[in-house]
Amino acid sequence: MSKTVFVSGANGHLGYNLVKELVKKGYQVRAGVRDINNSSKNRFLQELKNVELRQADITILDQLVEASKGVDVFFHVAAVFGFHVKDPENDLIKPTVEGALNALRATKENNIPKIILTSSIIALGNSGTKENPMDENSWNTDSKIPYSIAKYRSEWQAWEYANENKLNLVVINPGMIIGGEFHKITPSLKVFLEILENKIPAIPPLTFNPVDVTDLAKAHIIVSEKDDANGRYICATRPYSFSELIEISKKFNSNVKVPKVKISRFIFRVYTRISYTFFKLLGKTPQLSPNQAKEYTEGEDYVDTSRILNLGWKPTDIETSIENTINWITKQEFTLKKQQLF
Repeated sequence: MSKTVFVSGANGHLGYNLVKELVKKGYQVRAGVRDINNSSKNRFLQELKNVELRQADITILDQLVEASKGVDVFFHVAAVFGFHVKDPENDLIKPTVEGALNALRATKENNIPKIILTSSIIALGNSGTKENPMDENSWNTDSKIPYSIAKYRSEWQAWEYANENKLNLVVINPGMIIGGEFHKITPSLKVFLEILENKIPAIPPLTFNPVDVTDLAKAHIIVSEKDDANGRYICATRPYSFSELIEISKKFNSNVKVPKVKISRFIFRVYTRISYTFFKLLGKTPQLSPNQAKEYTEGEDYVDTSRILNLGWKPTDIETSIENTINWITKQEFTLKKQQLF
């Protein structure tokens, strides 16, 4: 008899790919979406076999409880995302924390044997070096960026709730999620749109820890199936510089131009502060805040992925993943002006 699982945020980049991988392995999947009546957003899920759509807004506990009754595993993938919101506490942090806690409350209410929660390496921080990388004991307690605060608080409180109520919680901390099979451009994927459209005039001093979305989906399944899986698991690669991402992208699209100018960390921070103030005065949304510019250029972002590798996780070569990302963007004709298929 095949297992039945529930996936929140099933029509997102990771959610959709997780549902696909679960179906391949013979699972019956209940796909939780915020608006079950939005056929344009949900049509890709409806094309899959053994998938049942369920109304499941993560901020509404009753919906999560009803949608996940009788399942064997709860995958909490849904997330509230936003770097620039008018009210960070109420529009981002509280919904993220409540969404995670509601997933755990539903797990408790329905006596679900296991819950897998998707967090982020942002919850770890950015202090890792090659000699002393961040690991599952690292926590980002000092961030001033609302999104980072939301990820840290939601995971920390999830662990507190799980321990108090003796729930079988496992957390995945992924890096920058890339790869194909997406129907809306995420902030991570937007980086590649900007590269492909040559919108990067100079190379900023930023690094990224990419992870292929299919690999990440498989990691979720691995920890759900391993009885001895516990705690946190980092799923990411080594840090890649912005210039490396551009150079790799150029291999798969000859129109990509590699900027000749590299911006120093000091200039980057000063420029961000000035442009942030200027954009605010004009009533426009800046790309980065001064806090983001500071925190994103503080550490080297090296991470230790030995825990998930020891469970048999085999990540794809990152160049292949970037190629898949670029090919999917090209196939779906995504542009900075067209960022979704619905």
